[in-house]
Amino acid sequence: MNTTKEILHAALLKLMDANRTRFGLQAATLVLQLRGEAIIAGKDEVVQALDYLGSRTPPLVEETRPEIDRENRAWKITEAGIRYVDEHSL
Repeated sequence: MNTTKEILHAALLKLMDANRTRFGLQAATLVLQLRGEAIIAGKDEVVQALDYLGSRTPPLVEETRPEIDRENRAWKITEAGIRYVDEHSL
């Protein structure tokens, strides 16, 4: 059985896989897109989930510009994340 966090992680990876921008997606954008998947999550919860996905080995997402602006962080899916989505049929 999937936990709420696992469902959020899978939904974030699915959304990021569908939006493979080199500039990444901000947490606020992902919060809005999650609502389209019937998942209600706050910005802080999304940031925490993205930080977790980025800390895995290998990282499934990466922050695109951490040195520029810590207030407007953005993430993109990594090659490992794309493989994970494909392997798990998300």
